[in-house]
Amino acid sequence: MADRRPEEELYNIRDDPWEVKNLAGSDKHQDALKTMRGRLEAWIKKTGDKGRFPEKKPPEKQGQKKQKPKKGKRKDKAGEPEAKQ
Repeated sequence: MADRRPEEELYNIRDDPWEVKNLAGSDKHQDALKTMRGRLEAWIKKTGDKGRFPEKKPPEKQGQKKQKPKKGKRKDKAGEPEAKQ
């Protein structure tokens, strides 16, 4: 198996149901690939799909520390500031 998937994939699922032979690089299949690209682009526009854009990672995944809540004066159960003892 390859470490990475190719940028584009095109298979003849009748002759190759296990999708072993990628036809995307074949000169013979460029018209079919162009048609499929057009269909995909139309579907993306129609549905507003954002799959081509990377999702933002949460701050802790970006190497930033997660912000802790600000500390304020402690309050008792009734919501009043605790009296200093």
